[in-house]
Amino acid sequence: MLPLRLYERERMRRQFLVLSFLVLAAIGGIWTVWKPIAWSLVVVGPLILWGLADMYLATATILRNFPIVGRYLMEALRPEIYQ
Repeated sequence: MLPLRLYERERMRRQFLVLSFLVLAAIGGIWTVWKPIAWSLVVVGPLILWGLADMYLATATILRNFPIVGRYLMEALRPEIYQ
């Protein structure tokens, strides 16, 4: 896969931030009328936090490429892979 150009990466980050803000604003707006919508934050909240962590996680490429599997499996296998 070809690396993304810097402006494409920044454009994607900006789109993610704007979309996240719009989703949270929509949930907040609906919440004023219908309180059970707050339960949608159980799904949306961790996804937004995961995306924000991925945006600012530049040093650990294994965790960036494999966020769930990388944390446990790939980090454990890293010493064996280096040999």
